[in-house]
Amino acid sequence: MDEYRLIFNFFDVGAGDAIWINFLGDDDKRHHIFLDGGYGYAYKMGFGPLLKDMIAGGLSVDLWAITHIDLDHIGAVLSFVQDNKIHDKSALMKSYWFNYTGVPVPKTNGKIGVQQGIDLRDYLAGLGNLPNEKITTASGEVNLSGLKLTILSPTPEKLSNVEGIWSKEELNGKVGRSESDHNKKIEDFDGKAFSEDGDPVNASSIAFLLEYQGLKALFLADSHPSDIVTSLMALGYSKENPLNIEFAKISHHGSKANTSPELLEMINTANFLFTANGVSNKHPDKECLARILTGKTRQKHLNFIFSSKTDEIKNLFAVDDDPYAKYNFSCLYIANDSNRYTLTFLPIKKDDSE
Repeated sequence: MDEYRLIFNFFDVGAGDAIWINFLGDDDKRHHIFLDGGYGYAYKMGFGPLLKDMIAGGLSVDLWAITHIDLDHIGAVLSFVQDNKIHDKSALMKSYWFNYTGVPVPKTNGKIGVQQGIDLRDYLAGLGNLPNEKITTASGEVNLSGLKLTILSPTPEKLSNVEGIWSKEELNGKVGRSESDHNKKIEDFDGKAFSEDGDPVNASSIAFLLEYQGLKALFLADSHPSDIVTSLMALGYSKENPLNIEFAKISHHGSKANTSPELLEMINTANFLFTANGVSNKHPDKECLARILTGKTRQKHLNFIFSSKTDEIKNLFAVDDDPYAKYNFSCLYIANDSNRYTLTFLPIKKDDSE
C-alpha cells in the first residue's frame, strides 16, 4: 500500500469510528493518524492488531484524535491504555487530540463514556502528554507534515457548554434505538424535512476538512450540520460555490439528524462513507440516505460506501423497486477477506522515489 501517497482505512468495528490515515509527508517519510477506535471490544479487531504490526515494523503514530467521549468512539482508546502487551506507549503514540474537562466529575455509571474520558484524561496527564490546547474552530488550520486539517467543529462555545455537563449527561444516560426506518421506500421520505440533533456531546465532536496535494475530504465525526455549514461559509463556500471533495465521512453514522439539506447543498461529491453496521442504533437512517439521493445538487452517480457488510446494510434498499437504476447510485462494501475498507489516492511513480 505504500505505493500510494495517501491511504484511508475504515475498520469494520461493528459500530463506531476506527479510521487510520497513512500518508507520505513533505519530509518524504510516512506518517500515521488514528481517529477514534470504536467500542472497547473493537480494539481486538481494529487498532490492536494494527498497532502490533506497527511495533514490529518500528513505526509510530503521529496523532491519535479522539473526536468526543461517546463509547463508540473512545472505548477502544481505553483498551489501548489497558493493553499490557504494549510496553512503551509513549514512544508508539506521539500526540493526542482530546478535548477533556477539568471539572471534577463523580463516579459515573458508564453509559456514555464520561468515565472513560476521565480515565483517559488522567492517563495522559500521568504521561505528561495531556494536550495543552483545546481543538476547536478557533484552532483554524493544522499542518501535519504537509497534510492540512481545518477544524470545522466544535465551536469554543459548544465545547465549553459540554465540559460542565459531563456528569449530568452521564447520569441521564443514553439508550440505543430499537426502531428502524429501513423498511420504508426512498420515496416515503420528505427530503426537505429536517430536525437537527440536539445532543451536546455530539456537538463537541472534532470534525475537520482534510487537504493533501489537491485532494479534499470531510471527516464529520458526530458533529452538528449547522456548525459545519457555518464553518464552511467562513471558508468562503456556499450553495453557489460548493466545496468539492473526494468523499465525506458522514456524521453520526448516517443519523437523519446530522446531515441537513443545507449542508448537502454546500458540498460536491459522489462518495458518501458510513461507519455503521445497520444494527447498533439502527444506523444509518434510511432517511439520511434518501435525503442524499434526492438532493438538489447531487452528482449524476453516487456511491454509498459502508465500512461494514452486515445483512442489515446489504438489505437497506431491499424494499425499493429497482432503486440503483432509478436513483443512479451504487453501494460499496468492505471486502469479505478484509476487516477494513481502504481508499487509496495519488500513486507514487517510479521516478518519484529515484
